[in-house]
Amino acid sequence: MLNLVPILRQALRALFRSPGFTVPIVLVLGLGLGANVALHAILQTILLRPLPVADRESLATLRLEKKGERGLENLSLPQAEDLAASVSPFAGMVPVVMDSDSTLPVGDRKLPVRVPMVGAGWQALLGLRMSQGRGFTPDEEASGASVVVLSHRLWKTAFHADPGILGRALPMGDRNQPVTVVGVGPAGFEGLELGRREDCWMPLKSLPKLAPNLPPGFFTSRDMPAFQVLVRLKPGLSLAQARTALESVSALQAKLHPESNSGRRYVAVDPSKAERDLLDLVLPQRSLLLLAAGMALFLAVVAASGLFAARAARRERELATRCALGASLGNLLRVQLLEALLLAMLAAPVALGSGLALARRFMLKPGEAASQAFLLPALDARLLAFGVGLSLAALMAAALIPLLRVRRMDLTRAIAGQGGRGHTRQGGGWFVAAQVALSLLLLVASSMALGAFRRAAKTGYPTAHRAMLSADAGEDRALSQRVLARLRAMPQITVAARGIVAPLDASGRATFSLSGGDRAETLFLPACLVGPDWFQALGVPLAQGRGFRDGDGHGPVILNETLARRFFPEGDAVGRKLTSGSDQSYDVIGVAADHRMRPDPDFHLPMIWLSDAYLADIPTGQFWILAAGSGSGRQVAARLREALRQEAPNLEPGKVITLEDHVAATLHHEHQNVRLLGSLGLGSLMLACFGLWAALNLQVALRGRELAIRMALGATARQLAQRVLGLGTRLLVLGLAAGGVLIALLARVASARWSGLPAVSPLDLLAAMGALTATGLLACLLPALRAARVNPAEALRSE
Repeated sequence: MLNLVPILRQALRALFRSPGFTVPIVLVLGLGLGANVALHAILQTILLRPLPVADRESLATLRLEKKGERGLENLSLPQAEDLAASVSPFAGMVPVVMDSDSTLPVGDRKLPVRVPMVGAGWQALLGLRMSQGRGFTPDEEASGASVVVLSHRLWKTAFHADPGILGRALPMGDRNQPVTVVGVGPAGFEGLELGRREDCWMPLKSLPKLAPNLPPGFFTSRDMPAFQVLVRLKPGLSLAQARTALESVSALQAKLHPESNSGRRYVAVDPSKAERDLLDLVLPQRSLLLLAAGMALFLAVVAASGLFAARAARRERELATRCALGASLGNLLRVQLLEALLLAMLAAPVALGSGLALARRFMLKPGEAASQAFLLPALDARLLAFGVGLSLAALMAAALIPLLRVRRMDLTRAIAGQGGRGHTRQGGGWFVAAQVALSLLLLVASSMALGAFRRAAKTGYPTAHRAMLSADAGEDRALSQRVLARLRAMPQITVAARGIVAPLDASGRATFSLSGGDRAETLFLPACLVGPDWFQALGVPLAQGRGFRDGDGHGPVILNETLARRFFPEGDAVGRKLTSGSDQSYDVIGVAADHRMRPDPDFHLPMIWLSDAYLADIPTGQFWILAAGSGSGRQVAARLREALRQEAPNLEPGKVITLEDHVAATLHHEHQNVRLLGSLGLGSLMLACFGLWAALNLQVALRGRELAIRMALGATARQLAQRVLGLGTRLLVLGLAAGGVLIALLARVASARWSGLPAVSPLDLLAAMGALTATGLLACLLPALRAARVNPAEALRSE
């Protein structure tokens, strides 16, 4: 240990004297490791998120699975009560209504909040310890008292951590229902589902006070699957054992209640399913991204290894002289190892900084930074250990071959200047070819991702000069019409319309049948409720007929071109009739051009639109308004906000967003995949060219004597340059060939494992090869020019 200080001083002096080596290797490794740090940060944030609940592993969610159908259903309250009364594998059970939204007054505005309504025993089931006040008492839970527990985040951000909030009555919702604050939840607890933040909680039986328009039989009907049921497994029972026990429970309930339970079985859902769902949302192609990040790491290590090899070759005579003068070989190796350690300490902050920035940008959607701040990765001890450990491992791997070279050094040949001869012929070229092959693979992957994004971004309507607003009118069902009238009176607004969902968010479906004729066909179709001028506001032309008008009532429908061709292949669909699953007849009044209303990337899907007259029959006051104007999208959004504020001064809109931002948010993760793969592809291209340049530069340095002799014997500068270019071209061709074979093999394996993957486009492959060839030849040019400028007299004199 006493000798470590001078060795460390020597290593620091060597690094600071060689900025041309230190800075590139820190940047190459730091940026190459950044993609791996980013993916680790996202996985850690989603999968390793600590929750202030007791024994999270024994928590589960109870759902219903219908035979022959995909997806899981919630339970009705009688079904949950039946399970609680039967012999089940659960120690506790709490029904929750998750999709209940309201507003709370904050200053002079109303803040939208998500308010799950929780059943009796919620706090005890989760083992929550309130940071302020208390939870619900049994009497409050049984009577449905108007009491509320605020989340710790809402208490801090909206009420400035005021301890005096306890006992205060707050008017909640559009009816200004007074609710008394009795407690503040534990710090860090915002619900069990990552990505669905909960703001406050109320007793389940208080729901009618906030939502008086609940459907009949909401709490008593067995056909009302509105309740998510949280359960805790009995001690010592695994989730697999609980699922086995539920089979007999499901069979018994199907016999007792065949009308609601026949063909259905109860399923206990893994508590980590929400995390996996969010992971699928944030990283839908995570296997591809992990593979790409691993390739980037390999390329960075190979490039750094080339820098280490070039530096060791230049210092070989110096190191041999030190050994001849008495320096031990072990001391030289320790210096080399300390240099790698110091470089790792310098590269780690670059990797952590670039990785965190990439992860935070990757997880945030446009315009949602405030609402998703709790999802953002942050620097902690685990991420710091990962970044530093990965940097150390990468630097040690990069320095391994040069370290072994120092250990096997022939002092006599090295002092004579002959130690490096033939070194790069023994494997350096293969590393360069591997870099080129992997770079080709990443470039092709990024090109294919860009093509997929362009196809997904094709919506079928213009997005400029348009904006949307959503709001919940509560019991004021005429609010949307008043806002529309005010908008239509504004000179900056050319057209405005209302609907029940925003473009690209449509998920509702209904059954329709063709009536009349020889054919009989029934389809379960995506359906939307929209008002007059909707297609004009969206910029979608009508291929046939007309749009909706005021006073149309429930009868008219509009089809898209794909559905019109499906139902009426003989031609004109206007005037034809369809029948719904409830035997109601509809008249086709128009055919709209195909465009995307659903998240599906293909907009050539059957679609049907119904009149917004149905809004009066829906027990919700939520609506969307779409407007187009003469100004920019943000100016139109300001007009929308102004119109709502004039009609409802105390109502805070759910969302005000331009159509451009809305489409960008919908395609956010596809866009981020393109950016990440594109960055990795561009980085791999630069690293491959850097590795090619370093390998050729090292060849020129090590073979300086040979080049000088050739020039002294009559070789021209052009011939020497061509010799170096030929070596670089051979490495390029070898790498491109290996990359083409690798792409073909991976494409075959991927197509056999995952169906629906697009085939590798020859144009993408040719474009990637062209980019690699052009930049690779440019990288070869500099060493070739250096070889052409060799002075025979000076080279031989230095040797």
